[in-house]
Amino acid sequence: MNDNKHNEEPRIVVYFVPEIILSEDVNSESIIEDFAPDLWQELQGSSLNCSATCVFEASDIETLDQLTRKAVDIDPSYQPPDFRAFYYLDASPDELFGLLVRLKGSGQVRTAYIDQAGPDPTVNCPKNPRSKWQGYLNSAPAGVGAKYACNLPGGDGEGQGFIDFEQGWILDHEDLCVDQQSPLHGKNSNDSRSHGASVLGVVCAVDNCLGCIGIAPNIKPAKVVSYFCSTRPRALVSALANLEYGEVLLLEAQVQLRLNDQIILGPMEAYDCEYELILLATTLGFTVVEVGGNGTYNEYPPLNMDCYKTLDGRRVLKRNYRDSGAIMVTAASSKHPHVRLDYAPFGTRIDCYAWGENIATLGSNLDSSVDSYKNTFSATSGASAIIAGVALSVQGRAEKVLKRRYDAKTLRTILSDPCTGTMPSNLEPTRHIGVMPDLRKIFDLVIK
Repeated sequence: MNDNKHNEEPRIVVYFVPEIILSEDVNSESIIEDFAPDLWQELQGSSLNCSATCVFEASDIETLDQLTRKAVDIDPSYQPPDFRAFYYLDASPDELFGLLVRLKGSGQVRTAYIDQAGPDPTVNCPKNPRSKWQGYLNSAPAGVGAKYACNLPGGDGEGQGFIDFEQGWILDHEDLCVDQQSPLHGKNSNDSRSHGASVLGVVCAVDNCLGCIGIAPNIKPAKVVSYFCSTRPRALVSALANLEYGEVLLLEAQVQLRLNDQIILGPMEAYDCEYELILLATTLGFTVVEVGGNGTYNEYPPLNMDCYKTLDGRRVLKRNYRDSGAIMVTAASSKHPHVRLDYAPFGTRIDCYAWGENIATLGSNLDSSVDSYKNTFSATSGASAIIAGVALSVQGRAEKVLKRRYDAKTLRTILSDPCTGTMPSNLEPTRHIGVMPDLRKIFDLVIK
């Protein structure tokens, strides 16, 4: 499942200056040829052989126009990008860096970067009989207090909406309740079915006296969006079109970044196009939980988000540079005091941590069986699923007690508050990893 051969080929994303996009035809590279002729002639006249396509199709642009208008109504300070100005440039892999250098020297380009997906962000592939192994459900400081939360009205996530964004699932697993038996967008990847099943099990495995129980087992039937056989940006547009205010979107995807001549796995929002879409989501009031990434393919050294720079020198993962509003998650040990796992990212952009090992949840075998389970789910995948479940529990309780859901940034503030969460071990005081939220404290001190 983590084999690199299943990843999409690297390509360049270029974000042009607004003057370039003057045509209704969003699918033609002739836009670049017509309105950036000097750049296009240089590229075509060089030894580089590249082609251009819009990141978004016409239907995506129509959806994005509607969503950005709504976002501006909610927050007049929000400044939407022109999503028409994002293009893919495809060339042979050994030509990409040379093409990137040419683009960065052009006054007709705002930003450009190499886009390449990483593998699925995991290391290993009460009356519910396997809940005794789900230690992350226990009270703090060991877990997040989900067993306590489920005994309070709304604390089981009652009526909350949830979308899982990745590549594959076992949607007919005996311990799940999903909206439909195919993704809202994209295809179901066989290589990722076990991963998606494990994620959904942590978040929302149902209370049916079988197997496990999710942190938020009483949410509305879960929805899934896949970027397999599509692209992450187009899949994100579909997710945004299917969310309502206060609902939760879990981003179970990581991307490849280049840091000091190393390939390192980091969060989607390191790429400008995905960042703009996530910012749009949180401006609309959707809660976004985002995988921080598994570093150098689950090995040391990890990603230091404060030190990461793009090729043009921007510190896009440092909180005081830019902030998408998503809840960024890293992974720690299952045993208290919780210690950041060696490969797990750190930095001021991290909001929360959770268990990144020994996670009992749904699983699968090679036949994608519908009744398999595992005790070894792990990494930032598992940690982010735990935080997504907590977010759904808090929204459910808030709707019962306060008669409303929290907006994205308020909920993030609650989940990352040291006063209502478990602090990590102080072995690495300079490596910020946020807190693990404690549902008991949140319900007793905040939602009352």
